[in-house]
Amino acid sequence: MPRALALVLALVTCSSCGGGDEHPVDAGRSTFVRGASRHPEHAPSGARHDSGQEVRTPVAAQLIRRARVAPPVPHFFGSDLSTDDVIGLLGHAFPRQFKPVGSSSVVFRMRLDGPITGAYRPRSRMHPRGHLAEIAAYRVARLLGMDQVPPAVSRRVSRSRLRSRLHPDFIDAWDDVRRAIRWDDDGTTEGAAVYWIPRMRDLQLERADAIERWSGWLSQGGEIPQEREELASDISQCIVFDYLIGNWDRFSGGNMLGTRDGSRLFIRDHNLAFEDPLPEHLHGRIWRRLVQTERFSRRQVEALLTLDARSLRAEMDRDPISESRRVLTAAQVRGLLDRRQAILSHVAELSSRLGENRVLTFP
Repeated sequence: MPRALALVLALVTCSSCGGGDEHPVDAGRSTFVRGASRHPEHAPSGARHDSGQEVRTPVAAQLIRRARVAPPVPHFFGSDLSTDDVIGLLGHAFPRQFKPVGSSSVVFRMRLDGPITGAYRPRSRMHPRGHLAEIAAYRVARLLGMDQVPPAVSRRVSRSRLRSRLHPDFIDAWDDVRRAIRWDDDGTTEGAAVYWIPRMRDLQLERADAIERWSGWLSQGGEIPQEREELASDISQCIVFDYLIGNWDRFSGGNMLGTRDGSRLFIRDHNLAFEDPLPEHLHGRIWRRLVQTERFSRRQVEALLTLDARSLRAEMDRDPISESRRVLTAAQVRGLLDRRQAILSHVAELSSRLGENRVLTFP
């Protein structure tokens, strides 16, 4: 059992503005994250960096113990292959076929030479940074030691190859496909290749009756059936993860897929995450889910303590696309680190009132 987390009353300094090891743009503003409250009606409007303003709000508590060792690179539980093998195949295996499967965005099922299939999300006109959000979400999950997020890596595909390998049923739709994608001058597009999970079913966790059930699992006093303990942990980690990366689209339908037996949740589809600025109504949506949650993964919270601007940028730079562009902008990094502070403030406030072991319920 890890050493107990220290709790103190404090002001929480935004780690992207002087609290971390790196000082990105606008780092000298002395800005503080707004207070975290467990009541939705007191939800903050978001950790904003308003130019020229100084915002100081006390919060109930701050977790100040920092884990010194980052969690190991997780093995994605939805694949028997190692993470490195999956990423290698996604990035380099020959693509045999592209079949459009997206409903609201441009995405293909990419059949590869080898033992796996990928989803390919190119840079599109509707979502020009959607592929970068997929890559960034996976990289953040790696930093947090999460094993529920499928591996993703950047990959370039030429227009001629995509056209020649397009599924026969979609040949007549090629002009529409071509126009929806943003191509570079050399006739290629950049995109994200994401591991295609072969065996999933819709757990329908976004239904009202299901939300009422699992919300009880994540509240103090709620009883979690023994066979649903891993699922409850996955849902809690998903709520924290979505708030951290600003993913507001989880409960819109079709994004709560899990194992066939319903014991685990796959955390996938992040092309709308990292929006900056995040509109107030969307921030409020994911904030309310966070503050209604009272049980968390100890491992995930400890990993959040190691997350700072330096480790985040180092992880993003592991993707090949970083040779030509930043996976996350400076503003997106600041927003993520502000939300990290709000998460830790909420967990600390609960722990100070209820006791750490009752709040850090899951491994």
